[in-house]
Amino acid sequence: MHSLTQDDVMYSHKDNNDSILQLPKLSRGVKNNKHKTYQKNERSIQRTLHKAIETRTISVRVKDVCEAAQISSPTFYLHYRSIDAALFEYENKLERKYLEVLPKDLNRELRFTLLLNFMRKYHRYFAACIEGRNFYLMVKLVQLTRPNLAQTKINQKAYIIYMATIIGILVCFGRLEKFDDKIILEYAKRLASLRIMDYGL
Repeated sequence: MHSLTQDDVMYSHKDNNDSILQLPKLSRGVKNNKHKTYQKNERSIQRTLHKAIETRTISVRVKDVCEAAQISSPTFYLHYRSIDAALFEYENKLERKYLEVLPKDLNRELRFTLLLNFMRKYHRYFAACIEGRNFYLMVKLVQLTRPNLAQTKINQKAYIIYMATIIGILVCFGRLEKFDDKIILEYAKRLASLRIMDYGL
């Protein structure tokens, strides 16, 4: 039987017929990321992804992005090999923004308060993730919020149950509470009170 590890809770983007696996097309366009045209097209792609996420469309296709951004598909492939790669970069930017506002010396409750406020700030993205059951970034942010977890020896099954419980609470905060700022402190206390336990599994 396969033994579960911490990596098993790191959800990844899955390929599907509606989006991803298209071979990069040849293009004579500008590849220099410092070139004005390249930067302009990159902004168009990012704006289009942002709008798609606002409408809870994470499974957007290359064709959809190109039409909305008014660029050709070869131009898109100068920037990214696939929609998944573009969304991955979008999520990396959000992760970097979270790190910028996350001091290392805060207690657990304050760190979860920051996480909930961050989710509220980018609620359209997280609402789309919850709707599409894509918890990739949420798991990464929880791991950043609790960095000591990676530095201690933890029962793997207990770790997975702990992470699943936290993600479940975050989903409730988004789906049921609509990212309401009035209950952030209540949710932060609830999250901070959770402990990794050996359930005897």
